[in-house]
Amino acid sequence: MYVQKSLGLVKCLIIIVIVFLLSNSVLANQAIVHKTDKYNENVLHNLGITIVEDYGSFVLVESSQGIQNTELRNHNFDYSPVADGTTICLCNYPFDTKVGPSKNIPSHLKIDSYPEGKKGLYLVQFKGPIKDEWLEEFKRTGDVEIIEYIPNNTYVVRMTPKDRDNAKI
Repeated sequence: MYVQKSLGLVKCLIIIVIVFLLSNSVLANQAIVHKTDKYNENVLHNLGITIVEDYGSFVLVESSQGIQNTELRNHNFDYSPVADGTTICLCNYPFDTKVGPSKNIPSHLKIDSYPEGKKGLYLVQFKGPIKDEWLEEFKRTGDVEIIEYIPNNTYVVRMTPKDRDNAKI
């Protein structure tokens, strides 16, 4: 019942603190490139595209210039643009973590911090599709309880402010 009540509070926008794991500068100019027989890492590099993370069967890539669909298409890459990897979608108040919490979120739905030692709900956003080892590494930062996944690349977790500070990388 406690978890259900907490989930209801999260869904009703108890927005707490955003913890960026592994990277706090996620760019929106991203794509997922599948490693097919046409995949060529050197071509990506020559196009000015950086591989952010390798997932085995695909890579998450980004470019500060923006991912040009025509360039990827012209080189026969099998890809999917990542339109908005940094927006957290909570009810009627989505917000982009590159910008910070939306000014449209009513103040009574926000909290700045929890008392030391008291567990609270936090949003933890990863730099891309979440790998199992990232989640395991995050769990080892302290007494962390994973509650629920929410788009994009984010988990609702319960932890203390100390555990939150330990999780910042």
